Amino acid sequence: MYTISHHIIVEEIEGKIVLFDPEKLLFYNLNETASYIFNQFKKKKSPIEIVQLTAKEFDADPKRIEDDIKKITKDLETKGIIRKKR
Repeated sequence: MYTISHHIIVEEIEGKIVLFDPEKLLFYNLNETASYIFNQFKKKKSPIEIVQLTAKEFDADPKRIEDDIKKITKDLETKGIIRKKR
């Protein structure tokens, strides 16, 4: 499970997530799929649940979705936007 870092400011604009990191003074714009996945993190869904929900929402192959989620998760974690919940 992941949690959103406490310092990240999250806004939704026209169905897409915009993130602001005030410590680094950086904005991040998430596309539609990444926004959907990010919202599932906010709802504290497990990785398996996120794969299933995302595959259903976008009518996509679960394996492809799983690969996309791994990439998005790694990117968000590397940037300090999310962190593994302990």
